[in-house]
Parts: sequence; C-alpha cells; structure tokens
Amino acid sequence: TYLILGDAFQTKGMYAKALDNYDESYKLALLIDNQKVLPLILNRVGIIYLNQGNYPEALRRFYASLKAAEVINNKTLSGAALNNIAIVHFHQGKFDEAEKDYRKRLEIAEQISDSSSMSVAYNGIGEVSLQKKDLVKAMENLAIAHKLAAEVNDQEMVLTVTLSQAETFYA
Repeated sequence: TYLILGDAFQTKGMYAKALDNYDESYKLALLIDNQKVLPLILNRVGIIYLNQGNYPEALRRFYASLKAAEVINNKTLSGAALNNIAIVHFHQGKFDEAEKDYRKRLEIAEQISDSSSMSVAYNGIGEVSLQKKDLVKAMENLAIAHKLAAEVNDQEMVLTVTLSQAETFYA
C-alpha cells in the first residue's frame, strides 16, 4: 500500500509525501525480508531526487537499487537502475560515464532479449554521441533504437527517437 501511495504522490509531484510512503514501504520490506521490492523502491526514490536535480542523492539511490537488484539477480531492475545512473551522468555532463552505463544496460537487455530496453539504451547512446558531436555514431545508434522500438510497437519510444534523430539531423 505504501508503495502505491508513494507512486500516486510522485505522479502528482508531491515528492515529500511520496518519499514518506516509499520510506515506510522500504522499512516494511526490510521487516518482512522482501528483497524483491527493495530495488524498485530505491529506484523510485532516486527518480524523485533526479527530478529535483539532486544528482548526488539520486546516484546514491540508483547505485543502491542496482546492488539490490544484483543480489536477487533481477536483470530487468538492474537495467532500469543502470539507465537511471546513465541519465544522471548525462545531466551532469559526464558523457563518457553515461555512455558506459547505457552500454551496460544494453548488454543486460540483450541477455534477456528485451527489445524495448535495447531501444532505450541505443537511444541513450545516440543522445550521448550527439552531445559529443559524433553525429554519425549518433544517427547509427538512433536508427537501431528506432527500428527496435517500431518492432515492439512502442509508439512513445518511436516518437522519442524520431525527435532525437531530428535534433541530430539539424545539429
């Protein structure tokens, strides 16, 4: 219940209430030894800090989420944490680190045959390449991201990648 309430408050931008509920959810998960939900809670808390621009705290939560996901061998949640770590590094202008994080996420997505996550990773790599002024590499990665998103009929990602491609084209 606390997790759902946290999500509801986060969606409405009521971050303090969301954090309170995530904290309660985390405590409860520890109390009943529910290791499976810990990476999810930590990731969601990290997203709040990311949205607030508190990158050090966001990274701390995302790395904790990654570690918790690795403990339970949940590659999907590991990939989500890596993606969010990459986003923080991207926002900090640490493009080489962001690219490494996206590539790790891509590797995990390939291991579990998750085309949607592969598309997100390729898009991230393309965005990093654009920032590094490597337009050819950007377009190559964005083309792969677009193809994968279209194959799984992820229209939101197709639009995101298309916008990234246009940005790269006009750079």
